[in-house]
Amino acid sequence: MWRKQQEWEEIIANAVRKIERGNKLDEEELRALACEVEYSKSDEWRKVAEFEGDDHRWQREVSTVIEARGRYWRIDWMRALTETSENEFWDQPVEVRPVTRVIPAHEATEYVEVTE
Repeated sequence: MWRKQQEWEEIIANAVRKIERGNKLDEEELRALACEVEYSKSDEWRKVAEFEGDDHRWQREVSTVIEARGRYWRIDWMRALTETSENEFWDQPVEVRPVTRVIPAHEATEYVEVTE
């Protein structure tokens, strides 16, 4: 759905407040966090990573990691691969933390689930 940037900013702000409180997000809020955060002008949240997984017939698995107010969240979703299929957002965000592992001649940052 096409929206003005200001509308996306409001949706993102509401979504961040909801996940901080532990509330569930609706599909539009999940879409805003996964797909619109990178275009945000706010300093409170940003996209920090995106990982693509396996391809299926019409979609590709994607995990997007955002930082919002000093906490990290992973949104798992399915990216449409054709103009007739749509992106799908079923899973709620999972809090993660960055872990940097040094492998000889290689450094990679992973985002692992926060468990308490």
